[in-house]
Amino acid sequence: HCIRSVLTLPRQLAEALQLRLRVPQTVLLASYPPGAYYRRHLDSYAGKDIPRYLTVLLYLGWAPQEGGQLRCHLPTGVRDIEPIPGRVVVFYSQEVEHEVLCSLGRRLALTLWIWDVKPDLKG
Repeated sequence: HCIRSVLTLPRQLAEALQLRLRVPQTVLLASYPPGAYYRRHLDSYAGKDIPRYLTVLLYLGWAPQEGGQLRCHLPTGVRDIEPIPGRVVVFYSQEVEHEVLCSLGRRLALTLWIWDVKPDLKG
């Protein structure tokens, strides 16, 4: 049920944000071992790489004592998000710097990147 919800999310986001979005045919299903983490980064760098517009995360397995929170660096300050199974997190790939704190247990997550489709300038 959660995966089906994530796969229908791009259409809903496109309507809500009034954008033309494209979803690649692949998603990343990641299983990270204890001790894994990600350093602070962006998922896309303003047209200098893959044109990711939105990042969608679906958490699949976690317990509070395992750590591995998503830390978002926002203009208003730092926000830590617990990777509770079934939780979906959506953020702008080119704007939200984030990191994953060290996990003490196995961390499971599904990641989907949604691309912005720029209108053809020729009409």
